[in-house]
Amino acid sequence: MKQERTTTEETPKNLRLRGRVYHVEAMIDGEDIRVTTKCTDLREAIKVRDKIIARKMAEATERRAEGPPRDTDFDDAASIYFKDNKDALRAQDEAERVIARVIELIGPHTMCSQITAGVLFRIRAYLLSLPPNENKRGQPRKNEVGLAPKTINKYLEMIIRILNHLEAALPTELPHKPDPARDDIYLPTTGRGRYLSEIDEHLLLEECDQDTRDCIEFDLETGLRAAELVGATWEMVDVIEESITVPIKARGLDPVYHTVFLSPKALAILDRRRGRSQHENIFTFEAGLTYWKDGELIRKGTHIAATYSLLQRKYQDAVDDAGLSDLILHDLRRTAARRIFFEGGIELAQAFLGHRDRQTTEDYLCLTPADTKAAIRHRAKQQEERMALVKSAARRKPTGDPRVARIRAELDRRARQAKDRRVS
Repeated sequence: MKQERTTTEETPKNLRLRGRVYHVEAMIDGEDIRVTTKCTDLREAIKVRDKIIARKMAEATERRAEGPPRDTDFDDAASIYFKDNKDALRAQDEAERVIARVIELIGPHTMCSQITAGVLFRIRAYLLSLPPNENKRGQPRKNEVGLAPKTINKYLEMIIRILNHLEAALPTELPHKPDPARDDIYLPTTGRGRYLSEIDEHLLLEECDQDTRDCIEFDLETGLRAAELVGATWEMVDVIEESITVPIKARGLDPVYHTVFLSPKALAILDRRRGRSQHENIFTFEAGLTYWKDGELIRKGTHIAATYSLLQRKYQDAVDDAGLSDLILHDLRRTAARRIFFEGGIELAQAFLGHRDRQTTEDYLCLTPADTKAAIRHRAKQQEERMALVKSAARRKPTGDPRVARIRAELDRRARQAKDRRVS
Protein backbone atom coordinates (compact mmCIF):
# COMPACT_ATOMS: atom_id res chain seq x y z
CA MET A 1 0.00 0.00 0.00
CA LYS A 2 1.38 3.40 -0.99
CA GLN A 3 2.18 5.78 1.85
CA GLU A 4 0.54 9.20 1.50
CA ARG A 5 3.09 11.99 1.25
CA THR A 6 2.27 15.19 3.11
CA THR A 7 3.61 18.73 2.92
CA THR A 8 7.38 19.00 3.03
CA GLU A 9 9.62 21.97 3.70
CA GLU A 10 9.97 22.51 -0.07
CA THR A 11 6.19 22.54 -0.66
CA PRO A 12 4.94 26.15 -1.02
CA LYS A 13 2.15 27.56 1.13
CA ASN A 14 -1.42 26.39 0.42
CA LEU A 15 -0.22 23.31 -1.45
CA ARG A 16 -0.29 19.75 -0.15
CA LEU A 17 1.07 16.70 -1.93
CA ARG A 18 -1.35 13.79 -1.74
CA GLY A 19 -0.04 10.76 -3.54
CA ARG A 20 1.47 12.14 -6.76
CA VAL A 21 -0.92 15.10 -7.19
CA TYR A 22 -0.74 18.54 -5.54
CA HIS A 23 -3.88 19.93 -3.87
CA VAL A 24 -4.76 23.52 -2.98
CA GLU A 25 -5.79 24.00 0.67
CA ALA A 26 -6.63 27.54 1.77
CA MET A 27 -9.11 29.59 3.80
CA ILE A 28 -10.65 32.55 1.95
CA ASP A 29 -13.26 34.76 3.58
CA GLY A 30 -14.21 32.04 6.06
CA GLU A 31 -14.58 29.36 3.35
CA ASP A 32 -12.41 26.22 3.23
CA ILE A 33 -10.88 25.76 -0.22
CA ARG A 34 -9.81 22.20 -1.03
CA VAL A 35 -9.23 21.70 -4.75
CA THR A 36 -6.95 19.40 -6.72
CA THR A 37 -4.55 20.99 -9.20
CA LYS A 38 -4.36 17.74 -11.18
CA CYS A 39 -0.63 18.48 -11.45
CA THR A 40 2.25 16.25 -10.49
CA ASP A 41 4.85 18.91 -11.31
CA LEU A 42 5.41 21.46 -8.55
CA ARG A 43 5.93 24.44 -10.85
CA GLU A 44 2.75 23.72 -12.76
CA ALA A 45 0.88 23.22 -9.47
CA ILE A 46 2.01 26.66 -8.24
CA LYS A 47 0.63 28.30 -11.38
CA VAL A 48 -2.71 26.51 -10.99
CA ARG A 49 -2.81 27.37 -7.29
CA ASP A 50 -2.34 31.07 -8.01
CA LYS A 51 -5.18 31.01 -10.56
CA ILE A 52 -7.53 29.18 -8.15
CA ILE A 53 -6.82 31.52 -5.24
CA ALA A 54 -7.16 34.59 -7.47
CA ARG A 55 -10.54 33.36 -8.74
CA LYS A 56 -11.77 32.58 -5.22
CA MET A 57 -10.62 35.97 -3.95
CA ALA A 58 -12.52 37.69 -6.76
CA GLU A 59 -15.66 35.69 -5.92
CA ALA A 60 -15.35 36.64 -2.26
CA THR A 61 -14.98 40.32 -3.22
CA GLU A 62 -18.14 40.12 -5.33
CA ARG A 63 -20.07 38.48 -2.50
CA ARG A 64 -19.05 41.22 -0.08
CA ALA A 65 -20.09 43.87 -2.60
CA GLU A 66 -23.49 42.24 -3.05
CA GLY A 67 -24.04 41.98 0.73
CA PRO A 68 -24.87 38.90 2.78
CA PRO A 69 -27.05 36.16 1.27
CA ARG A 70 -30.70 36.74 1.97
CA ASP A 71 -32.08 33.20 1.77
CA THR A 72 -31.23 29.50 1.51
CA ASP A 73 -33.11 26.22 1.43
CA PHE A 74 -34.08 24.48 4.65
CA ASP A 75 -31.71 21.55 4.14
CA ASP A 76 -28.75 23.96 4.01
CA ALA A 77 -30.06 25.90 7.01
CA ALA A 78 -30.36 22.68 9.04
CA SER A 79 -26.79 21.71 8.09
CA ILE A 80 -25.51 25.09 9.25
CA TYR A 81 -27.38 24.73 12.56
CA PHE A 82 -26.07 21.24 13.28
CA LYS A 83 -22.50 22.08 12.26
CA ASP A 84 -22.41 25.15 14.53
CA ASN A 85 -24.15 23.52 17.52
CA LYS A 86 -23.29 19.81 17.50
CA ASP A 87 -20.67 20.16 20.25
CA ALA A 88 -23.16 21.94 22.50
CA LEU A 89 -26.09 19.56 21.97
CA ARG A 90 -26.87 17.31 24.92
CA ALA A 91 -27.61 14.27 22.74
CA GLN A 92 -26.19 14.50 19.24
CA ASP A 93 -27.83 11.31 17.98
CA GLU A 94 -31.28 12.41 19.13
CA ALA A 95 -30.79 15.93 17.75
CA GLU A 96 -29.63 14.54 14.41
CA ARG A 97 -32.71 12.32 14.25
CA VAL A 98 -35.04 15.23 15.01
CA ILE A 99 -33.30 17.44 12.42
CA ALA A 100 -33.64 14.74 9.76
CA ARG A 101 -37.33 14.44 10.55
CA VAL A 102 -38.05 18.18 10.33
CA ILE A 103 -36.17 18.40 7.01
CA GLU A 104 -38.52 15.71 5.74
CA LEU A 105 -41.57 17.57 7.09
CA ILE A 106 -40.60 20.97 5.68
CA GLY A 107 -39.04 19.69 2.48
CA PRO A 108 -35.28 19.98 1.88
CA HIS A 109 -35.62 22.41 -1.05
CA THR A 110 -38.13 24.72 0.62
CA MET A 111 -36.65 28.19 0.95
CA CYS A 112 -36.52 29.44 4.52
CA SER A 113 -38.25 32.69 3.58
CA GLN A 114 -41.30 30.62 2.56
CA ILE A 115 -41.69 29.01 6.01
CA THR A 116 -44.54 30.82 7.75
CA ALA A 117 -46.78 30.10 10.71
CA GLY A 118 -49.26 28.57 8.27
CA VAL A 119 -46.65 26.01 7.21
CA LEU A 120 -46.12 24.99 10.82
CA PHE A 121 -49.87 24.78 11.42
CA ARG A 122 -50.17 22.34 8.49
CA ILE A 123 -47.27 20.27 9.84
CA ARG A 124 -48.87 20.26 13.28
CA ALA A 125 -52.19 19.06 11.86
CA TYR A 126 -50.41 16.34 9.89
CA LEU A 127 -48.55 15.06 12.97
CA LEU A 128 -51.78 15.07 14.95
CA SER A 129 -53.33 12.79 12.34
CA LEU A 130 -50.58 10.16 12.46
CA PRO A 131 -51.16 6.87 14.31
CA PRO A 132 -49.52 6.82 17.77
CA ASN A 133 -46.33 4.88 18.36
CA GLU A 134 -46.96 1.22 19.10
CA ASN A 135 -45.79 -0.44 22.32
CA LYS A 136 -45.21 2.97 23.90
CA ARG A 137 -44.46 2.63 27.60
CA GLY A 138 -45.64 5.14 30.11
CA GLN A 139 -48.85 7.07 30.45
CA PRO A 140 -51.63 5.68 28.22
CA ARG A 141 -52.75 7.96 25.41
CA LYS A 142 -56.28 9.32 25.71
CA ASN A 143 -56.66 9.76 21.96
CA GLU A 144 -56.25 6.96 19.43
CA VAL A 145 -54.52 9.02 16.73
CA GLY A 146 -51.79 11.61 16.58
CA LEU A 147 -48.38 11.92 18.12
CA ALA A 148 -48.07 13.20 21.68
CA PRO A 149 -48.19 17.02 21.97
CA LYS A 150 -44.74 17.01 23.56
CA THR A 151 -43.29 15.17 20.55
CA ILE A 152 -44.98 17.50 18.07
CA ASN A 153 -43.73 20.55 19.96
CA LYS A 154 -40.20 19.11 19.84
CA TYR A 155 -40.31 19.10 16.02
CA LEU A 156 -41.87 22.56 15.81
CA GLU A 157 -39.31 23.98 18.24
CA MET A 158 -36.44 22.54 16.19
CA ILE A 159 -37.76 24.28 13.05
CA ILE A 160 -37.86 27.61 14.90
CA ARG A 161 -34.34 27.07 16.26
CA ILE A 162 -32.95 26.39 12.78
CA LEU A 163 -34.59 29.54 11.37
CA ASN A 164 -33.37 31.69 14.28
CA HIS A 165 -29.84 30.36 13.90
CA LEU A 166 -29.87 31.00 10.15
CA GLU A 167 -30.71 34.68 10.67
CA ALA A 168 -27.65 35.08 12.88
CA ALA A 169 -25.32 32.87 10.82
CA LEU A 170 -25.78 34.41 7.35
CA PRO A 171 -26.72 37.10 8.66
CA THR A 172 -30.13 37.75 7.12
CA GLU A 173 -33.70 38.50 8.08
CA LEU A 174 -36.74 36.30 7.48
CA PRO A 175 -39.69 38.69 7.63
CA HIS A 176 -42.33 35.94 7.64
CA LYS A 177 -40.63 33.72 10.21
CA PRO A 178 -43.14 32.11 12.65
CA ASP A 179 -43.24 33.67 16.10
CA PRO A 180 -44.32 31.22 18.86
CA ALA A 181 -45.36 34.05 21.20
CA ARG A 182 -47.53 35.70 18.55
CA ASP A 183 -48.79 32.78 16.47
CA ASP A 184 -49.63 30.24 19.21
CA ILE A 185 -47.68 27.51 17.45
CA TYR A 186 -47.07 25.01 20.23
CA LEU A 187 -49.68 22.60 21.55
CA PRO A 188 -50.62 22.67 25.24
CA THR A 189 -48.96 19.87 27.18
CA THR A 190 -49.32 18.33 30.60
CA GLY A 191 -46.33 16.95 32.46
CA ARG A 192 -46.11 13.37 33.62
CA GLY A 193 -47.24 13.16 37.21
CA ARG A 194 -46.95 9.42 37.85
CA TYR A 195 -45.06 8.35 40.96
CA LEU A 196 -44.85 5.26 43.13
CA SER A 197 -47.04 5.01 46.18
CA GLU A 198 -45.83 2.98 49.14
CA ILE A 199 -48.05 0.09 48.00
CA ASP A 200 -46.64 0.30 44.47
CA GLU A 201 -43.12 0.23 45.88
CA HIS A 202 -43.85 -2.82 48.05
CA LEU A 203 -45.45 -4.79 45.21
CA LEU A 204 -42.65 -3.87 42.81
CA LEU A 205 -39.78 -4.82 45.14
CA GLU A 206 -41.42 -8.17 45.90
CA GLU A 207 -40.90 -9.17 42.25
CA CYS A 208 -37.23 -8.10 42.03
CA ASP A 209 -34.01 -10.02 42.50
CA GLN A 210 -31.57 -8.51 44.99
CA ASP A 211 -29.51 -6.61 42.40
CA THR A 212 -32.55 -4.99 40.82
CA ARG A 213 -34.00 -4.27 44.25
CA ASP A 214 -30.79 -2.47 45.26
CA CYS A 215 -30.95 -0.32 42.12
CA ILE A 216 -34.57 0.66 42.71
CA GLU A 217 -34.19 1.38 46.43
CA PHE A 218 -30.98 3.37 45.90
CA ASP A 219 -32.66 5.42 43.17
CA LEU A 220 -35.60 6.18 45.46
CA GLU A 221 -33.12 7.47 48.05
CA THR A 222 -30.90 9.51 45.68
CA GLY A 223 -33.14 10.48 42.74
CA LEU A 224 -30.40 9.73 40.19
CA ARG A 225 -31.25 9.41 36.53
CA ALA A 226 -31.11 5.82 35.31
CA ALA A 227 -28.00 6.46 33.19
CA GLU A 228 -26.26 8.02 36.20
CA LEU A 229 -27.33 5.11 38.39
CA VAL A 230 -25.93 2.34 36.20
CA GLY A 231 -22.79 4.39 35.50
CA ALA A 232 -22.05 5.02 39.19
CA THR A 233 -18.67 3.71 40.36
CA TRP A 234 -17.16 3.32 43.80
CA GLU A 235 -14.78 6.22 43.08
CA MET A 236 -17.79 8.56 42.98
CA VAL A 237 -18.66 7.77 46.61
CA ASP A 238 -17.18 9.94 49.37
CA VAL A 239 -17.28 7.75 52.49
CA ILE A 240 -16.24 10.64 54.72
CA GLU A 241 -18.83 13.13 53.48
CA GLU A 242 -21.32 10.29 52.90
CA SER A 243 -22.24 11.52 49.43
CA ILE A 244 -22.09 10.47 45.80
CA THR A 245 -21.06 12.84 42.99
CA VAL A 246 -22.10 11.94 39.45
CA PRO A 247 -21.58 13.66 36.09
CA ILE A 248 -24.91 14.80 34.71
CA LYS A 249 -25.97 15.57 31.16
CA ALA A 250 -25.03 19.09 30.21
CA ARG A 251 -24.38 21.30 27.24
CA GLY A 252 -20.83 21.69 26.05
CA LEU A 253 -17.81 19.47 26.42
CA ASP A 254 -17.03 20.02 30.10
CA PRO A 255 -18.94 17.70 32.45
CA VAL A 256 -21.21 19.09 35.14
CA TYR A 257 -21.23 17.30 38.48
CA HIS A 258 -24.10 16.85 40.91
CA THR A 259 -23.67 15.75 44.53
CA VAL A 260 -26.33 13.88 46.50
CA PHE A 261 -25.88 13.26 50.21
CA LEU A 262 -26.66 9.69 51.15
CA SER A 263 -29.37 8.69 53.60
CA PRO A 264 -28.79 5.89 56.13
CA LYS A 265 -30.77 3.53 53.87
CA ALA A 266 -28.64 4.42 50.83
CA LEU A 267 -25.45 3.87 52.88
CA ALA A 268 -26.76 0.49 54.00
CA ILE A 269 -27.31 -0.50 50.35
CA LEU A 270 -23.73 0.45 49.51
CA ASP A 271 -22.42 -1.49 52.50
CA ARG A 272 -24.32 -4.56 51.33
CA ARG A 273 -23.08 -4.25 47.75
CA ARG A 274 -19.42 -3.97 48.70
CA GLY A 275 -19.42 -7.63 49.57
CA ARG A 276 -21.23 -8.83 46.43
CA SER A 277 -18.72 -7.96 43.72
CA GLN A 278 -15.24 -6.62 43.13
CA HIS A 279 -16.43 -4.71 40.07
CA GLU A 280 -15.62 -1.00 39.76
CA ASN A 281 -19.31 -0.29 39.14
CA ILE A 282 -21.56 -0.13 42.19
CA PHE A 283 -24.48 -1.87 40.53
CA THR A 284 -23.98 -5.14 38.74
CA PHE A 285 -26.10 -8.04 37.55
CA GLU A 286 -25.30 -11.73 37.28
CA ALA A 287 -24.86 -12.90 33.70
CA GLY A 288 -27.76 -15.16 32.76
CA LEU A 289 -25.70 -17.25 30.33
CA THR A 290 -22.13 -17.83 29.18
CA TYR A 291 -20.99 -15.69 26.26
CA TRP A 292 -18.01 -13.97 24.65
CA LYS A 293 -17.56 -10.21 24.80
CA ASP A 294 -14.60 -8.32 23.30
CA GLY A 295 -12.60 -11.53 23.18
CA GLU A 296 -13.29 -12.35 26.84
CA LEU A 297 -15.36 -15.28 28.05
CA ILE A 298 -18.14 -14.16 30.42
CA ARG A 299 -19.39 -17.15 32.37
CA LYS A 300 -22.92 -17.55 33.65
CA GLY A 301 -23.28 -16.06 37.14
CA THR A 302 -20.38 -13.62 36.70
CA HIS A 303 -21.11 -10.09 37.90
CA ILE A 304 -21.26 -7.69 34.96
CA ALA A 305 -21.80 -3.93 35.01
CA ALA A 306 -25.42 -2.84 34.95
CA THR A 307 -26.51 -1.13 31.75
CA TYR A 308 -29.52 1.05 31.05
CA SER A 309 -31.14 -1.50 28.74
CA LEU A 310 -30.58 -4.35 31.19
CA LEU A 311 -31.99 -2.37 34.13
CA GLN A 312 -34.90 -1.20 31.98
CA ARG A 313 -35.76 -4.79 31.05
CA LYS A 314 -35.55 -6.08 34.62
CA TYR A 315 -37.59 -3.14 35.91
CA GLN A 316 -40.30 -3.60 33.31
CA ASP A 317 -40.48 -7.33 33.99
CA ALA A 318 -40.97 -6.59 37.70
CA VAL A 319 -43.68 -4.01 36.89
CA ASP A 320 -45.53 -6.54 34.74
CA ASP A 321 -45.15 -9.36 37.28
CA ALA A 322 -46.44 -7.07 40.06
CA GLY A 323 -49.56 -6.29 38.02
CA LEU A 324 -48.76 -2.57 37.99
CA SER A 325 -49.48 -0.26 35.09
CA ASP A 326 -48.27 3.07 33.76
CA LEU A 327 -44.86 2.92 35.44
CA ILE A 328 -41.58 3.77 33.72
CA LEU A 329 -38.03 3.75 35.05
CA HIS A 330 -37.80 7.54 35.30
CA ASP A 331 -40.76 7.55 37.73
CA LEU A 332 -38.30 6.45 40.44
CA ARG A 333 -36.50 9.81 40.22
CA ARG A 334 -39.78 11.70 40.27
CA THR A 335 -40.96 9.71 43.29
CA ALA A 336 -37.74 10.45 45.19
CA ALA A 337 -38.04 14.18 44.46
CA ARG A 338 -41.70 14.23 45.44
CA ARG A 339 -40.92 12.69 48.81
CA ILE A 340 -38.19 15.27 49.38
CA PHE A 341 -40.69 18.00 48.47
CA PHE A 342 -43.15 16.85 51.12
CA GLU A 343 -40.38 16.62 53.70
CA GLY A 344 -38.57 19.89 53.03
CA GLY A 345 -40.32 21.99 50.38
CA ILE A 346 -39.65 22.98 46.79
CA GLU A 347 -36.21 24.52 47.43
CA LEU A 348 -34.88 21.28 48.87
CA ALA A 349 -36.40 19.28 46.01
CA GLN A 350 -34.75 21.65 43.51
CA ALA A 351 -31.33 21.16 45.11
CA PHE A 352 -31.94 17.41 45.34
CA LEU A 353 -32.66 17.17 41.60
CA GLY A 354 -29.89 19.57 40.61
CA HIS A 355 -32.22 21.92 38.73
CA ARG A 356 -31.06 25.50 38.17
CA ASP A 357 -34.56 26.92 37.94
CA ARG A 358 -37.29 26.47 40.53
CA GLN A 359 -39.96 26.50 37.82
CA THR A 360 -38.30 23.47 36.23
CA THR A 361 -38.71 21.56 39.48
CA GLU A 362 -42.34 22.60 39.82
CA ASP A 363 -43.08 21.51 36.25
CA TYR A 364 -41.13 18.28 36.76
CA LEU A 365 -43.14 17.32 39.84
CA CYS A 366 -46.47 18.36 38.23
CA LEU A 367 -47.56 19.88 41.52
CA THR A 368 -51.26 20.57 41.94
CA PRO A 369 -52.93 22.87 44.49
CA ALA A 370 -53.86 19.71 46.40
CA ASP A 371 -50.18 18.70 46.55
CA THR A 372 -49.20 22.10 47.92
CA LYS A 373 -51.91 21.94 50.59
CA ALA A 374 -50.86 18.40 51.51
CA ALA A 375 -47.23 19.53 51.84
CA ILE A 376 -48.28 22.40 54.10
CA ARG A 377 -50.28 20.01 56.30
CA HIS A 378 -47.35 17.58 56.37
CA ARG A 379 -44.89 20.27 57.45
CA ALA A 380 -47.38 21.53 60.06
CA LYS A 381 -47.55 18.01 61.45
CA GLN A 382 -43.74 17.86 61.48
CA GLN A 383 -43.71 21.13 63.40
CA GLU A 384 -46.11 19.71 65.99
CA GLU A 385 -43.90 16.64 66.41
CA ARG A 386 -40.82 18.81 66.89
CA MET A 387 -42.58 20.94 69.50
CA ALA A 388 -43.65 17.78 71.30
CA LEU A 389 -40.00 16.70 71.44
CA VAL A 390 -38.98 20.09 72.90
CA LYS A 391 -41.70 19.90 75.55
CA SER A 392 -40.71 16.34 76.41
CA ALA A 393 -37.08 17.46 76.83
CA ALA A 394 -38.16 20.39 79.02
CA ARG A 395 -40.11 18.09 81.34
CA ARG A 396 -36.91 16.05 81.87
CA LYS A 397 -38.72 12.74 82.01
CA PRO A 398 -36.64 9.79 80.80
CA THR A 399 -37.81 8.68 77.34
CA GLY A 400 -34.85 6.82 75.84
CA ASP A 401 -35.24 8.90 72.66
CA PRO A 402 -31.81 10.19 71.52
CA ARG A 403 -33.50 13.20 69.88
CA VAL A 404 -34.95 14.23 73.24
CA ALA A 405 -31.53 13.81 74.86
CA ARG A 406 -29.92 16.11 72.30
CA ILE A 407 -32.62 18.75 72.73
CA ARG A 408 -32.25 18.52 76.52
CA ALA A 409 -28.50 19.06 76.23
CA GLU A 410 -29.10 22.10 74.03
CA LEU A 411 -31.61 23.53 76.56
CA ASP A 412 -29.03 23.11 79.32
CA ARG A 413 -26.41 24.89 77.19
CA ARG A 414 -28.80 27.77 76.50
CA ALA A 415 -29.63 28.02 80.25
CA ARG A 416 -25.97 28.24 81.20
CA GLN A 417 -25.39 30.84 78.55
CA ALA A 418 -28.31 32.96 79.81
CA LYS A 419 -27.07 32.66 83.40
CA ASP A 420 -23.60 33.85 82.39
CA ARG A 421 -25.11 36.89 80.67
CA ARG A 422 -27.11 37.82 83.74
CA VAL A 423 -24.05 37.53 85.98
CA SER A 424 -21.93 39.69 83.70
